[in-house]
Amino acid sequence: MPGSWRSESIIVGTFFGGGVRAFDVSNPYRPEEIAYYVPRRPNFRRRVSIQLNDVYVDDRGIVFTVDRFAAVYTPSK
Repeated sequence: MPGSWRSESIIVGTFFGGGVRAFDVSNPYRPEEIAYYVPRRPNFRRRVSIQLNDVYVDDRGIVFTVDRFAAVYTPSK
């Protein structure tokens, strides 16, 4: 996708209640988790945990992730 961040060795994915996670796959036989972000449950939600199910990293390296019920998050360093 034009304007998106690309890497030969890092994969970023969402894991619903497990948040956003980044993995270094430069050694495909031993991937290593190098970063994660798990936001708090919004106050207006009483019993439902976060459900992140999409992630996009733009060409500046800014991460955008979407909670399927309520929010867009942009974790920062």
